[in-house]
Amino acid sequence: MQLKVNINKTDLRSFLAEKLNISRSKAKELIDSRQVFVNNQRVWIATYKLKSGDIIDVPDIIEMDKTYNVDIIYEDNYILAINKPSGLIIDENNTDFENVLKNATNNPGLKVIHRLDKETTGVLIFAKSNDIFEVFKNLWQKKEVIKVYYAICLNEADFDRKEIRKKIQGKEAESVVETVAISDGLSCFKITTKTGRKHQIRIHLSEIGYPILGDKLYGPKIIKQNKFKKITGQLLHSYQLSYICPWTKKEIKIKAPLPDNFFYFRDISEILRDKLK
Repeated sequence: MQLKVNINKTDLRSFLAEKLNISRSKAKELIDSRQVFVNNQRVWIATYKLKSGDIIDVPDIIEMDKTYNVDIIYEDNYILAINKPSGLIIDENNTDFENVLKNATNNPGLKVIHRLDKETTGVLIFAKSNDIFEVFKNLWQKKEVIKVYYAICLNEADFDRKEIRKKIQGKEAESVVETVAISDGLSCFKITTKTGRKHQIRIHLSEIGYPILGDKLYGPKIIKQNKFKKITGQLLHSYQLSYICPWTKKEIKIKAPLPDNFFYFRDISEILRDKLK
């Protein structure tokens, strides 16, 4: 949705509240989500002063009051895995969804084993007890869990495969990036990691010149293409997680299908569908 400012001396929050017929607090939530552009530049300051003639871009669909279904994609005697939706916060300070899952499965012992960023979608696994959690924690520390992600990024790649070894906050971090498709100023990558530093893939891809489309922290502040501004969440998906089960000694592979927004760009979507058959 595009709005034009026709008055002077108003702030962004007040303008959006009036034009979208929402409360000032809801307008601030929208601005805080970093989905608002002023003259093609991403703005996340509620008191940002507007002037007559400014062009404001906001998402066509505002989803600030969102409820989430529990999409369980795998379960055995030790863990269960969900296909995490975008917008869901999973960290040590927010246990709301963990509690929803405990109630849905009637298992108060469930404990999330790893984390995904708020806007990252895909495979997320939970241990069924604290003892199981400790075993999996050891697997992660020994780098015995292989994680495969897909991302759609700005700029067209000039490589087929690249190994990135760049420390993050002083710690070892390694990502293997393979080019799946390029089209219309975008690249689709398959990324494999063993290390799991905070924001690892987002940082690595941004540093080599291919920020993830929709990444509001490591992506560009100015985006001129309207079709790119319509992407409301970052296009990073945890596609597969694999490991050798410590109890059965069998290989476990858990996959989560790509979300619909990965198929927004026709040429890339056709290649993706073919690759993932």
